[in-house]
Amino acid sequence: MVLTIHRGTQEIGGSCVEIKQDGFRLLLDFGKPLVGPGSDNTYDSATTSDMVENNILPDIPDLYESTGSENTAVVLSHVHQDHTGFIGHLHPSIPVWMTRGTLGMLSASQSFLKKIVVPENLHLLPLPFDELEPVKIGPFKVTASLVDHSAPAAVSLLIEAGEKRLLYSGDFRSTGRKGALFYQAIQKEYPSVDALLLEGTMFGRLNERPLTEKQIEDRIHNVLDKHERMTFFIASGQNFDRFVSAFHAAHRAGCILVIDLYISWMLEQMSKFVSPAASFYKREEVRIWDWKRYRDRLNQGGHNEFVETTLQKRIDKEELIENRKRILFATRTSLRFDKILYWLPEKPAADLIWSMWKGYQEGDQLLERLEEKHDISPMQIHTSGHATVSDLQKYANAIKPKYLVPIHTFHGNEFKNVFDNVLKLEDGQSYEF
Repeated sequence: MVLTIHRGTQEIGGSCVEIKQDGFRLLLDFGKPLVGPGSDNTYDSATTSDMVENNILPDIPDLYESTGSENTAVVLSHVHQDHTGFIGHLHPSIPVWMTRGTLGMLSASQSFLKKIVVPENLHLLPLPFDELEPVKIGPFKVTASLVDHSAPAAVSLLIEAGEKRLLYSGDFRSTGRKGALFYQAIQKEYPSVDALLLEGTMFGRLNERPLTEKQIEDRIHNVLDKHERMTFFIASGQNFDRFVSAFHAAHRAGCILVIDLYISWMLEQMSKFVSPAASFYKREEVRIWDWKRYRDRLNQGGHNEFVETTLQKRIDKEELIENRKRILFATRTSLRFDKILYWLPEKPAADLIWSMWKGYQEGDQLLERLEEKHDISPMQIHTSGHATVSDLQKYANAIKPKYLVPIHTFHGNEFKNVFDNVLKLEDGQSYEF
């Protein structure tokens, strides 16, 4: 078994791992970088060959053309763009495996974002509760296990071939609403693992103690419970745990959770593909704000029935103003909601909870406008989707790999200060087990 990490040994995001056995090549994730070249929209219209030439896409032979593609397959760990964002450049004949939940999220996002691609040669990755055997892909046996992460249906991947075993942790944590999955994982007995590819997002943030999702819920509740003004809430529409936290916080405070058609569409797909619990958006204390652009996108995609049914819970301007002090209004940074602020008599007219990574605030013109025109500054109420270094140690101690390989980190050199068996690779460097 030959391991090559094409991208991810020196950065968070853009993950791409290759495992080769008996002439067959298995790729784990094919993501878009979060920082630097390729992370913005600069290359959205570029050709695949141009992106390879500019070192945005990894230069992997026969991956983008049909030649040799019958000996290649891709397995995705979860839906986040830094793990799936470049799959649209793969040759369409290459099989791509993913969980049912990841497929649901990709398909849902496609209604709003043209750059999202659902592969043509698609295969579903079974999970243990499906009561199906681990999937056989070429010479590899692939076993997926659910993990706690900010993306729904995220998995770790055990790859077996030629009497060798490699475990790819994917992105995970212990602090979410599925944190029990982490504790189950570290209590398991593992067969001999030759290499553990371990994410290290939290290296470099050793003093940070991420909040649990329950603590996030409590902090949102504390803001709402004052009932001083309307509260806006900005979070990723794919962060299922966060919207559950927001819903519970609003319910406890006697507030109305207002979401838009984008968020309700995401929750609808999560309820179908991930967990029926996502259907909480149908509860009477959740109302819908009708942004026309989202209504048009869904109608254009043929989802008219969903739009019609969901908008029966629409909240109008008058009701919004009347109930403003008991409303948690969830939206996204790409939308202009400052016009709503002009309707409200309080000054400042609203609180703003920012429930995403703080780095996304940089250069956000909406936030700048809110501070300049409305004297509103974001309150950071967020937690990481990734494991602390302490949890990474517990995970590695449970698995006891022969080698531990850093990935998904800017601080791979620091692993040796924590683990004894580190194999530090560089992007493009191969190692045979």
